[in-house]
Amino acid sequence: MTRLVALLALLSPTVGLADPIRDLAARMVGTWGTKTGGGCLCTIADEQISCYFSDSTGAPKILETELFVRWDEVAGGYALTLTAGAKRSLYLGTLAGDQLSAEHRPLDGTGQRRLSWDFSELGRWVWRTDGNFSESTMERVPQPPAAVTRARDQLRLLGASYCFLKDAKKANEIYRRMNAQGRQFLRYVCDRNGIGLPSGRSPCR
Repeated sequence: MTRLVALLALLSPTVGLADPIRDLAARMVGTWGTKTGGGCLCTIADEQISCYFSDSTGAPKILETELFVRWDEVAGGYALTLTAGAKRSLYLGTLAGDQLSAEHRPLDGTGQRRLSWDFSELGRWVWRTDGNFSESTMERVPQPPAAVTRARDQLRLLGASYCFLKDAKKANEIYRRMNAQGRQFLRYVCDRNGIGLPSGRSPCR
């Protein structure tokens, strides 16, 4: 029985994670598509969920929207980092039943924004911004949408180029936007070109 439990632990992608992030990962991790041909790829690394979104074209912006989610022990909630283009926002979220909700309140009191993710239906989830002002439905698909795959490949190519150019700052910026496999690839390329990249925990934290 002990050996069976150990084997199941090795096969589970969420083993070793804190309970709250494991619960959320079970709902979010995977490949998702939209009716318009866009979608996202959500992965888990270093107790953080990373989602990379792209529209149906995959261009001109590389991974135009990125979402990083981790459990914040101090705040007792989900710390969310959402990047859309050049704009980066920080949120604190809570998971209640099938709903993940997050709110952003800037120090200057402007630009308040609410986000929510509804996981009530099996195999799909709905992302709403500011209530129902903007809504995107994601459905589970067997492979990442082509737009997401193209964007991911573009990101690897861009990161490798910075390594060859010995531009450590920009290489690290790209590294922070990658999932675990992408970071492993970029670390290998940069190491061969004398550029050091972080190891272990994600710098997105």
